[in-house]
Amino acid sequence: MAYGTVNVGQAQNKDYIEESQKGKPNGVASLGPDGKVPEAQLPEMDVSQTLAQAELKDPPVDGDGVLVTDSAAGNATKRVLWSRIKAALKGYFDPLYAAKSHTHAWGTVTEKPETFPPAAHKHSAADVTPEVVTAVVG
Repeated sequence: MAYGTVNVGQAQNKDYIEESQKGKPNGVASLGPDGKVPEAQLPEMDVSQTLAQAELKDPPVDGDGVLVTDSAAGNATKRVLWSRIKAALKGYFDPLYAAKSHTHAWGTVTEKPETFPPAAHKHSAADVTPEVVTAVVG
């Protein structure tokens, strides 16, 4: 095997980044001591306009996901499935609806008075409005 000289021509200085370009507009981001781009050099991360223009999904199905920031994990972005959101809402609302619709048969109510004597009272005709009638009659 023979070794010889190869003429590669003049070396080009285009394969490096000048120090004056680091961390400057139209340049490149520098790295902090942790090896990450400093927050001041990151672009604006407001995605509200992108989300506002996104196609709507109606109705959501169990496998669909929603992005959230997890406050318990340093605001890391995580995905929550619609099925999990439904389960959480059901756990919250079911006791409220159960309490509202909960009834007892009159015979099972204990310590009730034997009679409910009416109390004498009067109302003027102006007191009887459609709202009052609806509230009384149902």
